[in-house]
Amino acid sequence: MTEKIVIIDLGKGSLTAGFPLVTARLSDLENPRPIKITGCLPAAPELISFYQCWRFIYQEIYHTLGIPSRIELEQEDITHVSEVELQEICTQYIHQFNQWLNFAEFRTIDQQLRSALQPTDEIQIILETSDFQVRHLPWQLWHFFHDYPRAELALSQPQYTRKTSVSVQGSKIRILAILGNKTGIDIAEDQKILTALPQTETFFLIEPNPQQLDQALWDSKGWDIMFFAGHSDSQDQERSGTFKINHQDKVSIKTLLPAFKKAIENGLQIAIFNSCDGLGLATELAQLNIPQTIVMREPVPDVVAQTFLKHFLQEFSQGQSLYLAVRQARERLYILENRFPCGSWLPVICQNPAIVSVSWQELKRRKNLHQLPSFELNKIKKIGLISLSITLLICLIRQGGWLQFWELKAYDGMMRSRPIERQDNRLLLVTASEADIQTLGAWPVSDQILTEFLQKLAQYQPRTIGLNFYRDLPVEPGYQRLINQFKTQNNLFLICKKPDKNDSGMAAPPDAPLLQVGFNDVMKDFDQILRRQLLFISNSQGCQTKRSLAIQLAFHYLKQQGIKPQNLPPNQIKLGNLILKPMKSDIGFYPKSDGKGYQIMLNYRLSEPIAPEVTFRQILNGEVDPNLIKDKLVLVGVNSISVKDEGHRTPYSPDQEVRGFMIQAQMVSHLLSAVLDHRPLLQVGSKWTDALWIGLWTLLGGVSAMFISDRGIIITLATTAAVFCAVSWGLFLGAIWTPVVPALLGLVGAGVWVWRLQLNKKI
Repeated sequence: MTEKIVIIDLGKGSLTAGFPLVTARLSDLENPRPIKITGCLPAAPELISFYQCWRFIYQEIYHTLGIPSRIELEQEDITHVSEVELQEICTQYIHQFNQWLNFAEFRTIDQQLRSALQPTDEIQIILETSDFQVRHLPWQLWHFFHDYPRAELALSQPQYTRKTSVSVQGSKIRILAILGNKTGIDIAEDQKILTALPQTETFFLIEPNPQQLDQALWDSKGWDIMFFAGHSDSQDQERSGTFKINHQDKVSIKTLLPAFKKAIENGLQIAIFNSCDGLGLATELAQLNIPQTIVMREPVPDVVAQTFLKHFLQEFSQGQSLYLAVRQARERLYILENRFPCGSWLPVICQNPAIVSVSWQELKRRKNLHQLPSFELNKIKKIGLISLSITLLICLIRQGGWLQFWELKAYDGMMRSRPIERQDNRLLLVTASEADIQTLGAWPVSDQILTEFLQKLAQYQPRTIGLNFYRDLPVEPGYQRLINQFKTQNNLFLICKKPDKNDSGMAAPPDAPLLQVGFNDVMKDFDQILRRQLLFISNSQGCQTKRSLAIQLAFHYLKQQGIKPQNLPPNQIKLGNLILKPMKSDIGFYPKSDGKGYQIMLNYRLSEPIAPEVTFRQILNGEVDPNLIKDKLVLVGVNSISVKDEGHRTPYSPDQEVRGFMIQAQMVSHLLSAVLDHRPLLQVGSKWTDALWIGLWTLLGGVSAMFISDRGIIITLATTAAVFCAVSWGLFLGAIWTPVVPALLGLVGAGVWVWRLQLNKKI
């Protein structure tokens, strides 16, 4: 449950003049934007009189009863009063105090807070005021706290700021316990309570001299909690205070100012003064921007101080928030009030509102997250320079192409590790098998048989047809009928091949409509593995189309669903919600690739087979379920060992060639799935984004090595590398390819380098 924070700013004013502008701000840690409510409070000089009377009777009663306490009064000031008098003044005082808060203009604040809060909410009520008389009022007895049992009060100065501090070093919570002048009190009980705390390292200063206390506060390891038990007091209208550290020496925050500043800078989170009249001490510490101080705001009996400490630390160390721990510890004092009147009035938190209240768990977590102290900053800078140097070196090696082989192998491994996908049922593959060719007599079949095949196929009403075999020359008889079939069947697409330095190419049928022709050229990498898809390329002699067969088939299929290609600058194509962007020629793991044409990465579908299949003969003989063909994209090709077909190796089959017919099926399915199923296209970064990724993991490798022992290097780097691989694989499942090999080299290289420098004491 998120803690609610209510900051009530009394503004300028006093009990004698009133508070003309009171502002309440309600917020929580998840939504720091506050709700603001304004009101005012009238003058209430009678509260000053009630407080002075109550304080006089309160102090006298303890001396009259002879109760051991941390209260120091001069003997001649003692008079005789009764407990009845104290009870009477308490009743009147509380009534008058709540009457004051029931003022109509302040009641508006009360009511709006109640409407925004639930009784089960954990609430921090922070009262901002520098008026010492107001700070002594019994705010915990405001009726609001009765109705909200998980709310607790804190006092704050009107001015505060947040200062950066570092985490305390070590694996345990460090406590500096100052046990001061023990005249008339039992500080051994405080020591026993502190010693029993779990997961703590407590350093006791028993009646130290000022120099010893100063030296302890300067400890470079820092302290999480500072505790004082003994005698203390406040002066100058609670602007300052002193605490008695031994029989002779009284010290103030001011006399130890540099030491307290350093302790707070080194991570001091909580100061606990389990002694009398501590508001002056809290005021001085607040000026140093300490996060939290807990004090007794009046003279306190010894048993009350010890009981509060015991229950507070018990609740706090068992997981309660600091505010709830203070409230519950105060409420445990009610049972003592028949012996120690008003004991539950005394403890109070003094909070810096600019800093989030810390919990025991967070104090422990700070050990693990360990923000580095200032003397580690030079080490961080050195590691940064090492990481930058390694990153630049790796990027230069990568740009030279020296890592391409390993990067592409890692890419193939990632591709093969992906889960199997379902078939693409928008497609139907029609294959001319070895049995078909034996029955038909030869391949290529005659123009007459091919015409009959196309006419039979058309009867099943496919949406789009692609013939993935060359038909550049007539195969009589029936050539003219075939040409007429090409011209009348406008959902039929044929292939051609562009000429290159090793091949003269292959033309489409001479009389076939040019708009129904697509090239089947592919773009192989240096290791002859096909990872990219070529969509467009310039015209050439013989094969005069700019479009690939896959893009022709995809465009025609999608057009029937009202999805038409739109050209967008610069050189982009919009298909439905999909934006096609050409791959840059200088991306990281293709530093020297052939950048011709319009290329994208081919996001293979791991499915065997990729789509349903029937045979050439089944179509001719009418032996096919019409539902397999109707409104489908039909791709026709050859799958026979007796017919030579250009094969290609893929990331899934690096040692075995896949027929071009199957590659075309992958390519057209890739495009249709991206548009219709929102299956993502593979994304690759630019040189600069890749360099940033490599640099990030290189730095992480160096930083991780900074915190390990000489024997932990292998485990630490292996764990970091495993996390890196898991992140990279997760991104790849989301179709984002990151530079795995270079980043892994940087991570390990920086880790080993930093580790070696640490061993040799050079960093």
